[in-house]
Amino acid sequence: MATSQQTKLEFDPAPALDVGGTIMPNGSLKFVKTIRIAVSGDVRLTYGEWRVVDSIAFQRLRRVKQLGASCYVYPTALHTRFDHSLGVLHEVDQLILKINDNISQGYSISQPIEITPRQRIIARLYALLHDITHVPFGHTLEDELKIFPSHDEFQKSDDSDLSRFEETLGPNTEIGRIIVEVYGAEIYDRFRNVFLIGGRKRIPVEESTGNAVNDEVTFFLVSNTVCADLFDYIKRDSYFTNLNINVSERIQNYMYVSVISEDGIEKTLPVIRLWKKNEGRARADLLTDLTSLLEARYMIGERVYFHHAKIIVDAMIGRAVYEAVRNGKLNSLAMLKYSDDSLLDYLSGLKAPKLEVAQRLASDIMSRRLYKRIEKYGIDKFGDGGDRSDLAEEALSVLKKPELRTKIEDDISFWAGGAPGDVLIFPPSRKMNSKVARAIVDWRGRQIPLSEIDDAIVKPRLDLLKESHKRLWGIHLLASPNFSEDQRDAARRAFDGYFLGKVRAIDSFEVLFREKVDDLEKMSNRSTKDRKAVSKHAAKAFVGNNLSFHGAAGEKIGIVIQNYIDQAIDAVL
Repeated sequence: MATSQQTKLEFDPAPALDVGGTIMPNGSLKFVKTIRIAVSGDVRLTYGEWRVVDSIAFQRLRRVKQLGASCYVYPTALHTRFDHSLGVLHEVDQLILKINDNISQGYSISQPIEITPRQRIIARLYALLHDITHVPFGHTLEDELKIFPSHDEFQKSDDSDLSRFEETLGPNTEIGRIIVEVYGAEIYDRFRNVFLIGGRKRIPVEESTGNAVNDEVTFFLVSNTVCADLFDYIKRDSYFTNLNINVSERIQNYMYVSVISEDGIEKTLPVIRLWKKNEGRARADLLTDLTSLLEARYMIGERVYFHHAKIIVDAMIGRAVYEAVRNGKLNSLAMLKYSDDSLLDYLSGLKAPKLEVAQRLASDIMSRRLYKRIEKYGIDKFGDGGDRSDLAEEALSVLKKPELRTKIEDDISFWAGGAPGDVLIFPPSRKMNSKVARAIVDWRGRQIPLSEIDDAIVKPRLDLLKESHKRLWGIHLLASPNFSEDQRDAARRAFDGYFLGKVRAIDSFEVLFREKVDDLEKMSNRSTKDRKAVSKHAAKAFVGNNLSFHGAAGEKIGIVIQNYIDQAIDAVL
C-alpha cells in the first residue's frame, strides 16, 4: 500500500502574523469581525478590538447617550458613546490610510511622516477607547457644573488623579489585560502613554522593527482639531437630530503628518495643505470645506448643545446629582457603573428627607415636567455694572463651585418665596469650542493655525463665527413650573442683586426687602412711607456690607434678612 507523503511547499501557507496576529506580512491589518452601524456603515475589527468591544466596560457605553439630555428635545438623539466610539475607530483608520497614501503625492512643504502599522493599531485602540471613562451626562456634570473632575482630567497634567483611568484601562482591568494578552506589553505601554500624555508631550519611541517614531501623532489623529472624533460626531449628531448637516471629508485627501512647534514644544501633528505651492495660490475648495466644518460645529451648538430645554434638563440633573453627592450617595468612580437611565432611576428612588430635592428633580425629568427659564444672562445683560471690571467672569468664578451655586440657588428661591431646589442656575463655560480654527495648515510656505491665515474671504467668516459663539453663551436662571409671575420677578431681582454689581443691587434688594417688610405683622399698621424707608435702609446696609455680592450672606438667608429689617426698623422708626 502506498503511504502518503507530505509535500514541502516553498512558502508558508499561514505565515506568522505580527503583534498578536494583527499585522500581516504586507503591513495591513487582519480583520475578524464586521459591525454595521448607522452613519459609518461597516466597521471592521481586529481580534483584539473585538475582544475589547465585548468587555463589560465597553458594553456599558451602549447605555450612555452621546448627547445626554438632548433626547428631551430631539427624541431620536438616542445614539450612544458605543456607536460613536466604533465610528471614530472607522474614521481614524480611513484618515490614516489617506495620510499614508498622500505621501506619494508629494503635497507637503516638509518631509512627510508615515503612520506605521503599530501606530495604526494604537490609534485604532485609542479611537475605540477615547470615551471609555465617560459617565452619564458627563459634559454637564464635569465640564459645566464641575460636580466631578473631567473624564479626561488625567490627560491635562502630570499631577492629575489617575483613578478613573486605572479603574477602566489600568493593567489589571479586563481591557488592560486584553491589550497585553493580544498585543503585548509594548503596545499596552505605548497606548497608555498616548492616552495619558499624548496631547501635551512628545512621545519618542523606537519600535522593535527599528522605526524611530513619535506616538503623540496617534492622539492628535483622534482628538486634535480636524480629527476622527470631529468627523464622526458632526455626522452622527446631525443624523440623529435630523439637522441634515453635510460635511466634506475631501480635506483628508490633502492631509499629511509633520513635526510642528506648538507653545515651544515639538509635536508630530496632522497638517492640511491649503496652499498650492506649484501655482502659488490657495485651494479655495478646501478653505470652504474647513469653514463649513466650523459652521457645522456652530449649528450643532446652537440647535442642540445650547437649546434652552436641553439646558434646563442639564440643570435639573446637575442639582439632583449634587444632592446625592453631598449626602454621600454618589461619587466620581461610582458613576462609572451607571447608564443615563439607571442613574435617573437611582436618584428618583432615594427616600431620605435630605434627598427629597434629588428624588423630585429626577422624577420630574423622567416625566418631562421641566423647569422654566426666567432669564438668560448673556454678556449684554452683564455689562460692567458701573463698578466691576468683568461681572460675567466673576459670576462664573462663583457659580462653577457646586456648593456656592447650590446655596445661591436656594437663597434666590427664598427671596422668591420658594423652597430649596425650586430655583436653578446653569453657568456654561465662556470658552468657545473653536478647535477647527486652531488646525495647522500649509499656507504660503508656512505651517500655521487656520485662524492666522491672511485670506480676505475666510478671515471675516471666522470672525463672524467667533462672535456668534459668544452670543450663544449665557447664564440661565430657571425656576419650578409652579412659580407664579411674581415669584419669577422676585427671583430675577435677586439674581440681579447678587451678580450685576452694587448699582443694580440696591434697586433690586430695595424691592425684595419691601416685599418681606410688607409681610410683617408689626409693619401692617405702618404707612407706605415708613415701609419704604425701612426697605431702603435695609437694602443699602445689606449691599453696603457686601452681603449681597455673590450670595455672601451666610448659611441662613432668612435670619440674615430678618436681622437687617429689624436693624432698619430701629434706625428709621
